[in-house]
Amino acid sequence: MDQTIFDSWPVYTLTPAAVRGGHVLFLHGGAFAAEIQHAHWSFAARLAERTGRIVTVPIYPLVPNATHLDVQPVLRRLFSTLARSDGTAVVGDSAGAALAVGLVAGLTQDDPRPDRVVLLSPLIDLTLTNPRIDQVAPRDPLLRADHLRELSQLYAGELGLSAPQVNPIDAPLNDLGPVEVFTGTRDLLNPDAHLFHDRANSETGTVVTVHEYPDLVHDWMLLPIPEAEDVLRTLTELLTRTPS
Repeated sequence: MDQTIFDSWPVYTLTPAAVRGGHVLFLHGGAFAAEIQHAHWSFAARLAERTGRIVTVPIYPLVPNATHLDVQPVLRRLFSTLARSDGTAVVGDSAGAALAVGLVAGLTQDDPRPDRVVLLSPLIDLTLTNPRIDQVAPRDPLLRADHLRELSQLYAGELGLSAPQVNPIDAPLNDLGPVEVFTGTRDLLNPDAHLFHDRANSETGTVVTVHEYPDLVHDWMLLPIPEAEDVLRTLTELLTRTPS
């Protein structure tokens, strides 16, 4: 694993033993407030080895010391430096998925585009006002909507939670390219994953596929369980072939 500095951010590169081509920009979760965890590193390393793609992991600044204004412009510049003709995917989990959508939605027509976007247990609507969340919340042992909303507000800064530059569900969702969403039914973010699917698929040029796992919690794909292995198998297939 190599470390470089990009716009004052530490950036790590994980190179698989057998490079097949392509790149992955991996954005870790943590509700905009927590540093990258061992489980994120493990997932990123396995993703590199399984897919043969080089995986880049930026260590972005966190709330309360940073807002989206400190994060998104640097992410876009970083993605532009990584983009390759043989494919560059953007993969984000939880709040990292919100960053991923914001990154891709903010690209201009002249910018390089990812060949695929992968959202793992994504935080899609920072307002967390979907009425279905209340139905899922009693079965979610990990997340609290009020806590996520408070930290998301810090990330949003003065623009507020519903600004399209901040909130993935309110971002321009046209032409995001192929998007894969992995969500469990015991995750209180699950209802918004389906809302994102419905809204994005109505926009020209965007196809969102939802991979839903019954009775699984937030970020289960980072855990040492068989269902996590299934996610890696699916991602290996998706990231080692050209999307149609």
